[in-house]
Amino acid sequence: DVTLSRGIEIDASYNPNKNWTFFGSYNHTLKNSVKSLHPSISPDEQRTFFYEGDELLGRPKHRLNLTMRYKFTDGALKNFALGGNQSWRSRSMQTFFILPDGSHHPLRLGHEFTTNLFFTYSKRLKGGRNAPELKLGLNINNVLDNRDLVNRGNYAFYKEGRSMRLTAKLLF
Repeated sequence: DVTLSRGIEIDASYNPNKNWTFFGSYNHTLKNSVKSLHPSISPDEQRTFFYEGDELLGRPKHRLNLTMRYKFTDGALKNFALGGNQSWRSRSMQTFFILPDGSHHPLRLGHEFTTNLFFTYSKRLKGGRNAPELKLGLNINNVLDNRDLVNRGNYAFYKEGRSMRLTAKLLF
């Protein structure tokens, strides 16, 4: 299929000083349109498999992402940073049912929330300004272990539970 989506996206960042960083992103879908379908899909199949209206499967009307980070710039914790991220997707349609009387009844899944935390540390190794840099990171995804049923496109799945990822980089 060929679809056209129109909407508004606003991104904002705020750095009140060298320690704090705040970032926000908001997306609002104003209209979705199915412009064309594969020629093999008959008009009857179109009525069966596509909901009449501007809502496409798995595409929420609203999305919000908020991130904040604090980085220590001096003292014992110099070069250590910690932060969090909260994302939200409004409820969206997963599928719809057509009853024998021909009426359409959409199935919408609920609002989706995800909370993540992250910690990073970086340090130049001995050798001066051009010395290799060590970067360590710990990401804790889905901190609240939310395993709700969510949807993307035309399929639904249960969210992955809490997970952690430890990373290490050595930059030359």
